[in-house]
Amino acid sequence: MQYRFDDFTLDLDLGELLRGGEAIAVEPRAFAMLCYLVENSDRLIGKDELVEKLWDGRIVSDAAISTVLKTARKALGDSGSEQRYIRTVHGRGFRFVASRTVRATAQVRDTEEPVTLAATGETGQRPTVAVLPFTLIGGSESYSAIADAIPSELIASLSRLRWLKVIARGSSFRFRETERDFAAIGEALGAKYLLTGDVELFDGDLAITVELAECSTGHVIWGDRLSGSIDDVHGIREEIVILVTSALELHVPQHEAQMARLLSPESLDAWSCYHLGLQHMYRFNRADNDLAAGHFARATELDPLFARAHAARSFTSFQSAFLRYGSDRAADIENARRHAERSVSLDPMDPFGNFNFGRAHSHCTTLGLAEGGGIDSTGRLRSKGSSMLQRAITALQRRLSPRLELSKSRGETLALLVIGMISARTVNLSHVASERPGETQIASTYRRHQRFFQHVDLGLDWSAPLVANLLGLVGSWHLALDRTQWQIGGRDVNFLVLAAVTRWFRVPLIWTVIEGPGCSDTEQRIALMQRYLRLFDRSTIKLLLADREFVGVKWIEFLCKNDIPFAIRLREDMRVATEAGHELRLAAHLGRRGRTRFIRGRFANAGAEAPPLTFALKRLRSGDLLAVVSNRPAPAALNAYRKRWAIECLFGDAKTRGLNLEDTRLTCPRKLDLLMGLVALAIAWTARCAITHIWPSAPRRGAHGYFSKSWFRTGFDNLRRLLRTDPLKAVQEWCRIPSRALQMPRVV
Repeated sequence: MQYRFDDFTLDLDLGELLRGGEAIAVEPRAFAMLCYLVENSDRLIGKDELVEKLWDGRIVSDAAISTVLKTARKALGDSGSEQRYIRTVHGRGFRFVASRTVRATAQVRDTEEPVTLAATGETGQRPTVAVLPFTLIGGSESYSAIADAIPSELIASLSRLRWLKVIARGSSFRFRETERDFAAIGEALGAKYLLTGDVELFDGDLAITVELAECSTGHVIWGDRLSGSIDDVHGIREEIVILVTSALELHVPQHEAQMARLLSPESLDAWSCYHLGLQHMYRFNRADNDLAAGHFARATELDPLFARAHAARSFTSFQSAFLRYGSDRAADIENARRHAERSVSLDPMDPFGNFNFGRAHSHCTTLGLAEGGGIDSTGRLRSKGSSMLQRAITALQRRLSPRLELSKSRGETLALLVIGMISARTVNLSHVASERPGETQIASTYRRHQRFFQHVDLGLDWSAPLVANLLGLVGSWHLALDRTQWQIGGRDVNFLVLAAVTRWFRVPLIWTVIEGPGCSDTEQRIALMQRYLRLFDRSTIKLLLADREFVGVKWIEFLCKNDIPFAIRLREDMRVATEAGHELRLAAHLGRRGRTRFIRGRFANAGAEAPPLTFALKRLRSGDLLAVVSNRPAPAALNAYRKRWAIECLFGDAKTRGLNLEDTRLTCPRKLDLLMGLVALAIAWTARCAITHIWPSAPRRGAHGYFSKSWFRTGFDNLRRLLRTDPLKAVQEWCRIPSRALQMPRVV
């Protein structure tokens, strides 16, 4: 292992300290101290620990330690006064503070010693992942613990996945450098995948970005971002752990299956066959179930001790018996039991094996197969006792059909879609179709959903009246304007969204689908706001919040002309003409951090007739400039701009934390517009559920004093529980709104 800092190279394998390629003579104990400090540069090393490691616990005076420390510093050209490399924290210990990079050195192996696949991360073994310490961006040293605490919690959580190997914290946390050689780190740790991340701090707001990459190629397999207030850091930590764990459960097997497809059939091993089978197991049709069963059977032939492959064989046998795919149901039932028992005997701690064991013994001959139930999108058995859910769907259909002028059949389909999205936690129509109660074939329901999107056109802003009344919006509220974009194959999906922001919730009201990638233009923003004003009175807008993308002279003039209060962030290079006639650049107007200044004027490229504006400038602790333009008093606008982060949470609610909007395969703008309306109804229903069943008490706080769950997740989980246990109670939130309230009021 080699550590490099400035022009020094510390080679642990050769026991050398090099500077510019030339070896430096260092006394052995000083060299040992330097090695130990460099290897553990992520933490403070106490004197007692140094004595234990370097002097084997013998009694050593402080003078002896100081002498060795001075020798180590001298070898680096450092001193006790400068402390450029080794810093002394009086009364506590020492720390190596220079930025370093790590490089794994090639080692010559004994030719008689075989190279194991576990060490090289090749196909055929459980995949190995290493979680590296996250990089702190924009925060002070006082927040550095966050960048270590989150990956530490991820390591503990991922280690519970029985199919995945996780490198220990003490090994992976040695690689702290920002410019990382993934291939070298993977070789050094014996890892196939690396999980890295950034922790960004921005004026009291926290954003965490995570990426999963393959070591050998450096290709990013999956990535996501989570943001919120620094005050809710513990809630965000919990959400990021759940997000990463569920993402690895999905993306690592998919990637393993993609790699297995590149291999010839005769070279497939048990692990590759298992992952190929997983790609067919959850499609719930005869052909895919047979393919999956074949792959799993091959996996158990190659490795009879492969517990998960036996559990998967139990899953496919149960599915075959339950849905009557095979001609011999008794044999399928027996296979489901036998393979489940074999899986649990091989690995008693595997949750997938225990799930199949419990289902095979509890339901094969009683509830499910005897009464003709169904299997939901997660593989859970569902019996005929789902008539209550059907009654709830009918109740919701009766509530929505008259307002939206839909036939009974299409109104029922809309209710099925909204309830199915919430139950399945996805907008993917094939998964939503499997949530329908009763004995209707999943494929039939799926085609029904497709026809709904193909033929139904509810027009612009059809969901806004329902959302406003379901939320009980009165008086005025904040609006947030933002854009979200992702790709489906080679097609870009691009939404411009205007959302209502309350204290606890954020729900989309008006939106438009932008053709192609990139930012919105002024005409699109003006058209979006005009649609809002046709539905709501201008007085309902407490303040419009938007980011740097949404700046333009004509756009600002439109807002001022219609007396719409706004607070919009500006780029640092914007030029402003003050009332005194001076022209200045925003970035050059503030010097030291923490300083705030307010200016009245107009944009430099606007005419003399342009309305006067207020500009609020603040230099953040990170050194970045926060510049906000408003037609309201600058201090209030600067303070209110913090609420703009709520729309980032909205996109998280619609995506990874809730309905997984990016799972859709729709690309037609009209169908996407209809889909977003359904998502808005689901989010508003979640908000209403939280308000009814939890208000006025807040979600439970943990021992750390923060919410253990966000308001959205609290309402979302509660609503999903009600849809499983008491669906009629869940639909009561719609029934409490009188019919006349479903007509859109103009709130004044």
